[in-house]
Amino acid sequence: MEENFTTNSLDELINKIKVIINNKSNVFYNNKRRFVIKSSKLKKLGEIFENFGLDMLDLFLNDEIRRTKESNEKQAYKIIREEILPLLKNNKIINQQKDIGRYLIKSLDNIL
Repeated sequence: MEENFTTNSLDELINKIKVIINNKSNVFYNNKRRFVIKSSKLKKLGEIFENFGLDMLDLFLNDEIRRTKESNEKQAYKIIREEILPLLKNNKIINQQKDIGRYLIKSLDNIL
């Protein structure tokens, strides 16, 4: 029974993230249908989460929002910070197994 809860909880989290990205695809994808945040940057976000936690990732995202000049990329960071981070924060599995959270964050560009 516990195993089903765990699977459903991750499935639900991934589905919520898919909905956010899909509903705001005009922000997350450029005209060439490429994700506006480079995969190397997503990898770095995931590593920050895994090694230092959500609070440090929040600070890093805030800095990226301030420093990023490209409008869609800046908006994508804001959406991650304001809509996706709270989902991660409220998921017990992600908080207990940070490697899963890292993988999820670095895979945002392939989640759809």
